[in-house]
Amino acid sequence: MASVFSVLTGLTHILDFAVAYAILLLLTITYIIKGKGEVKYLVMPLILSSALLASGFLVYEVMGGDSYKGISLVNEIIQGKFFEIKNPIEVSNVAFPLIIGALGIITSKSILINDVDRRIIFTLSIILIVLNIPLIPRDFLWRFNLMSAILVPLILGVFIGTIKSVRHSVLTVLLIASLLTPQFITAISVLKPSITTEEYYELKHIAVKAPSNIVFVVPNTKIRYWLETLTQNVVKKPKDAKSGSLTILVVEKFRPVPPWAKPFYEGEFVKAYLLFPRSP
Repeated sequence: MASVFSVLTGLTHILDFAVAYAILLLLTITYIIKGKGEVKYLVMPLILSSALLASGFLVYEVMGGDSYKGISLVNEIIQGKFFEIKNPIEVSNVAFPLIIGALGIITSKSILINDVDRRIIFTLSIILIVLNIPLIPRDFLWRFNLMSAILVPLILGVFIGTIKSVRHSVLTVLLIASLLTPQFITAISVLKPSITTEEYYELKHIAVKAPSNIVFVVPNTKIRYWLETLTQNVVKKPKDAKSGSLTILVVEKFRPVPPWAKPFYEGEFVKAYLLFPRSP
């Protein structure tokens, strides 16, 4: 089951896969160091996940190029594009996972008795800390910070479960809730769709109006995401489309387009242009 779900994760979402792969890899290392027999249960999912990751670099269609984001992260770190804190809310967003990670390490080392529980919580805590190190470039850090939602509940659940007193458990839950409240309020205040309803209907009109053999080129990530829910054959750049294919460029109203592009649709928010087929 671990093998199946790890591979399915890799085929659908690169960040979730990165977390799952990191868990498998670090957990395997901890068992190898101690020479425990339980490592045999990790061999198959780790091999299949590694094979999927390798194929993602070799064959673009496997992960849609998402695997190369790891290379982009390394390049930005080498270039010194580190995270810069701009307001107190950003401090809390990063500090909370780091605190929970440290709490998880203490729990795994000092409280938990079962060896498997100790290793799993220790692994999750280390990964949680690594995902939220402030030295990570800003754009990547916020994506990694979102992945904390996978790890934090597991670590906190185990920690609260080790508290024997009901009263202390309730107080701990209330304390944690108070720490999470500012983040919750901030998230609710900025929560909104990435595009407006009007933009969505314009995209829907473009999708219906376009011929069936069209390849849509959509540079804007937000627009591309929603157009992918309406039709197939959506790419980011013209060079990603197959040679000789009929192409429609979909852009925001204010974005400049190539002078040879033929108008196809012009709405209030987005516009579309027909591009001539690329030569083979």
